[in-house]
Amino acid sequence: MNDVPGATTSEERVEVRSGPFVIDAVWREPAGPLRAAVVFAHDPTCQDDAPLAATLAERSFASLVPDLLKPAEAHGPDPCRNAELISQRLRMTTRWVERRCSAPVVVLGRKRSADAALIAAGIAPEIRAVVAITPMFDLPMRFLERVTVPVLLIETLDAASPASRVHAIGQVGRVDRLLLPSLSTERLADSVSGWRLPG
Repeated sequence: MNDVPGATTSEERVEVRSGPFVIDAVWREPAGPLRAAVVFAHDPTCQDDAPLAATLAERSFASLVPDLLKPAEAHGPDPCRNAELISQRLRMTTRWVERRCSAPVVVLGRKRSADAALIAAGIAPEIRAVVAITPMFDLPMRFLERVTVPVLLIETLDAASPASRVHAIGQVGRVDRLLLPSLSTERLADSVSGWRLPG
């Protein structure tokens, strides 16, 4: 475990295991009380989540950034399409985080990985909320209808999702929608830290 220079955040490379299957990940935990633990539905072929995780640590959020696709999968012909596969592995990581700390578990994904986060939220009771950044919504409606936890939907002003899809998320849960002019790291961190999370 290492301390992040100039901050009171510890950073550790960890392994999340389920039988013979292993997911490599980076766990960050700031000193002091935690507001939540954010699990990134991380696909290294689609985005770099480390800057956002580091910025959230400054706002008292722990985070786990796992490599949810193996190298052979990540460099396949269509590495970002299998949201169900990512969601299954995401479930492994949310269970690990639940055992690691007592803070509410929040999953965060972008684009295809946001779809995976929504699928996982519909089946994993340990997930308390979802942050979906520009989701593709390219999944059967039955997955969306299972989501009953609060959802923070973040999109850009020029690429908002159809209202019908937004309405389908959680007939029981809460959906808060933000339309932002840009998706900079600071703006995203401000949006997440300013959101009313479940207790």
